Amino acid sequence: MAKKWIDGNKIAEVTEMPEDLYRYDDLMKSVPNFDKTDGAKKVYSRKEYIILQVKKGYVVYNTTRPFEKSHTHLRSFSMAKTIIDNCIIKKAPKTNNLYLLESHVRVSDDTKYIKLVEELIEAKRDKDKLKYRNKNINSKKK
Repeated sequence: MAKKWIDGNKIAEVTEMPEDLYRYDDLMKSVPNFDKTDGAKKVYSRKEYIILQVKKGYVVYNTTRPFEKSHTHLRSFSMAKTIIDNCIIKKAPKTNNLYLLESHVRVSDDTKYIKLVEELIEAKRDKDKLKYRNKNINSKKK
């Protein structure tokens, strides 16, 4: 079935609106609620950090910064608490997981700590490149 094109001017010519449609006027003019925290339950807080429980895990959020720029999603509650603890006491993470290292950067607001973790991320990426290069060099020698 083909869609029929209707000129916008013809639609604009209609000046009278049926009265039964006016009951939806307030609903259409209202601002939709896009607040995602309705489905999330706060399960932990320490200083400016909170942990929200969501459907598939947990969200760590730094309340001093905008939500879009300062939250991370994790599956483990204990890892969420560890990230908060590391950010508060400025402890270098022991993990080599890039996602977890980037989570530390996203959640923290201390520039020195962020720089420290970013250096760890760069070292990890450089180490992976070396492993890949050495692996290819060794396979060609055989």
